[in-house]
Formats: sequence, C-alpha cells, structure tokens
Amino acid sequence: MRQLITVLFFTLITASLFGQTQPTKWTWKAKEIGNGEYQLIYTANIDKGWVTYSSLTDPNLGPAPTEIVLEDLPKGVKAGKVVESSTNRKKSYDKVFEGEVIKFSKQAVYTQKVTLTEEYDDEPLQGYIYFMTCNDEKCMPPTYIDFKFSTLKKP
Repeated sequence: MRQLITVLFFTLITASLFGQTQPTKWTWKAKEIGNGEYQLIYTANIDKGWVTYSSLTDPNLGPAPTEIVLEDLPKGVKAGKVVESSTNRKKSYDKVFEGEVIKFSKQAVYTQKVTLTEEYDDEPLQGYIYFMTCNDEKCMPPTYIDFKFSTLKKP
C-alpha cells in the first residue's frame, strides 16, 4: 500500500515540478593513483533545503537510493565497489516517507577505484548515476545522469 501511495504521490508531483531546475548538480573526475589505478570521484552538490538519498537507504521505504553504475566495462578494466563518504550523511525519520532514511545534505561524495591492465585500449568508461532529491514538502522525480571518463591511460 505504501508503494502505491508513493507512486501516486510522484505521479501527481511530476506535473507540478515539470520545468523546475534540478536542485542536485553532479560532477565527476578521475584522479590517477599510479600503476594503472584511478580513483573515480562522483560529487553531488545539493541546494540548501534539499537532500539526496544514500545508496544505503532502504528502497522499500519509497525514496530512490543513489546508484552509480559503470556500464559495459572495456577489456582490461577492473572496477571496485562504489563507496560513499559519511560526511553530510544523516540517518533520521523522514515525514514524507514515514520512516528512517539515510540522506545527504549540502554535498555527497562517492568514490570508486578502477584498475587498468595492459589489455586496456583507451576506451572511455561510461555509465549513469540514478538519484532522487527531496525537500520537506516535495520530491523531484528520480533522475538518471550519464557520465563518461575518457582521459584514462593504461599503465
């Protein structure tokens, strides 16, 4: 029943939010560590009064947890697990979803280590970020943002 109400809620607010700008802006960069290893850094800058939901949030409560997905890894690339920072992360009761959720305010930072081997042929790494942004009164529809890393060099 809660999921049906959540879907109805999002359907109704989507029309009223159409045309509003997204209160969460994402950036990403690759930091070379050495020996063919890179730290991929994904940063969400969140407008004041808004939150995005942690990848650790229970998806059954209603808010969409953040997901960062590398798609179709090229040959010679090994990707580690995406790790989220605990800075600006808070677990608390959310009145919109009537439950305990884990959310970020101000900024959320996710990192992922990738290793390139000699087999890597300079193909870009690409994927998407799936996330949802809410304030105390409303939520933006869950959103997909595509990303691409094209400056990685094999060892």
